[in-house]
Amino acid sequence: MKAALDRLVYGMNKYYGAQKGPVLWRGKEMALFVTCGYPPEESADLLDLGMKRYCRHSRLCYLGMEAIRDYGYHAEFLTPEKIQRARAFAQTLMEKAR
Repeated sequence: MKAALDRLVYGMNKYYGAQKGPVLWRGKEMALFVTCGYPPEESADLLDLGMKRYCRHSRLCYLGMEAIRDYGYHAEFLTPEKIQRARAFAQTLMEKAR
């Protein structure tokens, strides 16, 4: 994933060379939906921090992250609570986009 993000920084942000070029995705909005095998505050927190920094560097508007824990094959992943959390986050994103 880091390699892909590095290529996007290089391709979308013309920060290199003698003459600096434009930031091609300045002002675009970005949000994350992620799953993790550990509690999100112990596993997805660094991804959230890294993406905040990435967005600041790339002049993107970071709208936030929704992290949902996957307890493994022995537990149902899509519970009504998780579906409701995902819907609430999506609704928040839609409201921010207006």
